[in-house]
Amino acid sequence: MSKRYHSRIVAAFLIASVVLPSSFALAAQDPPTSPKEILFQPVVKNATGQPVDINQPFTLAAVIQTALVNYPSIRAAMEKANAAGEGVHLAKTAYLPEVTFFSQVGRLTSNKTQGGFFSQYGLVSVAGPQRDNLSWRMNWYTAVGTYVDWEPFDFGLRRANVNIARTEVRHAVSNIELTKFDVAARAGNEYLKLLASLKLVLAAQANVDRTKVLEIFVRQMVLAGLRPGADLSKAEADLASAQTGLTQAKEEVELNRSDLAQAIGLPGKDIKINAESFVKSPENMSIPELPIETHPLLVNETNLIQTIRAREVALQKSGLPRFNLVGALNSRQSGLRADGSIMGGANGLFPGRYNAMFGFLIDFTPTQLIAIHDKEKIAVANEHAEQARYEEMADEVLGRRARSSTRLQAAIQIAQETPIQLEAARAAELQYSSRYKAGLSTIVDVADAQRMLTQAEINDAIAKLSIWSALLEESVAQGDLKPFLALMSNQQKGTP
Repeated sequence: MSKRYHSRIVAAFLIASVVLPSSFALAAQDPPTSPKEILFQPVVKNATGQPVDINQPFTLAAVIQTALVNYPSIRAAMEKANAAGEGVHLAKTAYLPEVTFFSQVGRLTSNKTQGGFFSQYGLVSVAGPQRDNLSWRMNWYTAVGTYVDWEPFDFGLRRANVNIARTEVRHAVSNIELTKFDVAARAGNEYLKLLASLKLVLAAQANVDRTKVLEIFVRQMVLAGLRPGADLSKAEADLASAQTGLTQAKEEVELNRSDLAQAIGLPGKDIKINAESFVKSPENMSIPELPIETHPLLVNETNLIQTIRAREVALQKSGLPRFNLVGALNSRQSGLRADGSIMGGANGLFPGRYNAMFGFLIDFTPTQLIAIHDKEKIAVANEHAEQARYEEMADEVLGRRARSSTRLQAAIQIAQETPIQLEAARAAELQYSSRYKAGLSTIVDVADAQRMLTQAEINDAIAKLSIWSALLEESVAQGDLKPFLALMSNQQKGTP
């Protein structure tokens, strides 16, 4: 056989083994799913669309935007989604033929014995006639070649495996959305908590200012002998109590500021917000009701169930017979003659004998059907468990919606009553202060009136904010923050 003929065999074999199966594989592939399609898209943006400056007071929109950009759990979820996207490409490689190139050269002895044995690692098969005498002389041998193994059809097993990878991508993407939703909701809640504590500081400061004015007046009256010394002691105690309350309120502010910084992925940063935000109640005090199945928590669980079902389908197909087209082309040479004598020198170092082989293989192991059947039972049980978990989550979401609706109605009603309470408390404090200065009431009456006014100021400041907090809770229960953010963008004052 000439070298030109050998080259033609090799070329034809490689073209048939690589190009033809690849065309079948490409025809069987679905449209590609690239992990680049899972790029991060923030839920909200600030008004200018520019990066947020942490040295400026944050609005709620800026807080959520920063959290979505910086919080580590979102980046972790994105990387898992990218890994799942690569898993689709990995599953598609099963359509390609397995092409192996091999080569070896070495020296060996030619001692051979009759009989067979099971192949094990380290046991060397020696070709050639059996020798009567034992010889430790060695000869060269060479072997080169290629081997192609391709599965032309598989009853849908590879497609089922690709579908598993695709469902895992969908689950990973929905997990990104769920993580973003949770992070945004937490950031919004921490923002409102910090805002509430700032308003409490303002109320505490106003209380300190009032008690200080009263303490100065009482001191002057006591020094003039117009009031007993007990009044001064009472005024000083009330002032110390008010200052303690102010210190505690400031401490709560810093703790909430730290929690907000951590919630937006900037732990340790001094986050500033506009304390005058949300000074008005929203014009629209309702959040549209959405179908429960659109909640990110339930969407993510649904995609997990779909992944389990895809694995069940793949299990059902994994026990079917496997069909393979195989082919091999190799060349061998040995420095050993047919009679067992050794030629010596460089004989056997270069390929010289070519062989080609093609075949169709069928593999089927009936006993594995028992194990596959058990695996299917496990998968079905896992599916039922996740379905029960889905129902539990749905009940939890419905419960959240009921609670948030109740809280919103209560917050609206309280916000209507606190202005009346505040106006009455201011009038009472003014009257008792005037009566005390005229000697018609006691210092205890004035202190009680001031405490009542302080509590009324706190209730009024928190009442409007409670409506916003209840609206945020309602949006979280509905599974969509966009309606809340739309209300906020129309009402909030502060840095855009």
